[in-house]
This record gives sequence, structure tokens and C-alpha cells, in this order.
Amino acid sequence: MPCCVADAMWRVGQVEVAGRVVGIANLGEIFMDVKGLDLATEADIRAELLRRVKEDNYVPRGMDDTYADAILLKYRDQASAQGRGCCGR
Repeated sequence: MPCCVADAMWRVGQVEVAGRVVGIANLGEIFMDVKGLDLATEADIRAELLRRVKEDNYVPRGMDDTYADAILLKYRDQASAQGRGCCGR
């Protein structure tokens, strides 16, 4: 739980969903937690990411697959950026 508004804003990650940038609360924490689960398949990772995102974020009806694809893409990007220095550079 964030201690203040500034902390809450710091915890929001951005994901492009259907051409729009969407703020996702606790995205970095979700990514770390899911990575720690060492899930076997990409389908399992995708499902777990979406489940956790929906715990604290609104996902419009009928948009589960679109959000899941976008979140998985961001998750992959983050994973490939690790180890390349500050901000993935």
C-alpha cells in the first residue's frame, strides 16, 4: 500500500493497449512476482499477469485478451532489457 500520492504515482507503469497508453498500478511489482513463480509456459505467464493486474486495475469488459497481450509484451520487453544498464540502455 503506497504511503502517499507521490508513492502511488511512482508505482504506476505504462502499457500501450490498443493504441492507447494505460497506467497500470503496481506493474513492476507484478512483473517481479510473476517472474519469481518460474512458470513453465508463456500462456501461464500471460494468464497470471492478467489475473494480478486485474486485482488492482480496471480492465474493461471484452478487453482481457487485448490487455493480456499488451502486458505480456511489456513483460518480455522488461525481461530483455534487464542487464543492459539504466532504463534498459
